[in-house]
Amino acid sequence: MALLCMPACGRKTIVRPPELVVPEAVNNLTLEVQSTGVALRWGRVEKRVDGDSLDDLAGFTILRATRDAQGKDSDFTQVASVPVDDRERFRKNKSFNYTDEQLTVGSLYRYRVLAFTLDGYQGEPSNTVEIIWQGQPTSKKTEH
Repeated sequence: MALLCMPACGRKTIVRPPELVVPEAVNNLTLEVQSTGVALRWGRVEKRVDGDSLDDLAGFTILRATRDAQGKDSDFTQVASVPVDDRERFRKNKSFNYTDEQLTVGSLYRYRVLAFTLDGYQGEPSNTVEIIWQGQPTSKKTEH
């Protein structure tokens, strides 16, 4: 009888359920009216929901829901994605932004952002910010 020993390969880590490895939710989404649209700003997510460091942040999904001037609501849908490409850098971006310029005067817009990892795990949606778009700010001309 021969006994065969084979060395194990690979790194051993504790197996964690997927709901614990998702990114924490963005909790500081803000909105600012600009001349061309609505600027959203938020901070970087640095931890997973289980408290471990998040080193594989891939990006953020921008979600938008609307209510038109007639009162018809829409569900939140993805309008954009903001990639994170600084994972290997020493200095990482602390904040991110997105400007929505596809707006209709008189409509209500609600926004949320969620973080996702390289493996496609998505965190919970952020806080919700909203605005009724009144159009571009107008400058008053004074004629003499």
